[in-house]
Amino acid sequence: PKDERTQLMGQIDANISFKEFFNLTDNFFQKEWLGPKRYKLYKEGQFDFDKFFDPKGRLYTLDELRELDERTFKI
Repeated sequence: PKDERTQLMGQIDANISFKEFFNLTDNFFQKEWLGPKRYKLYKEGQFDFDKFFDPKGRLYTLDELRELDERTFKI
């Protein structure tokens, strides 16, 4: 639950990257943030976290990910 997350994680260093923060979060947060398809690709090791983002740091859409790597994206 949202009101318990702060208590579970405690204070976070302001200098960590989002990737480092993301790796500290639980599966529920990761699935909510990535969405079910990206989460499955991430958890199965088919996509590294960084592969979900374009060079400007924007999250790729599922269609864009499919175009980038059609072979891996088949789920």
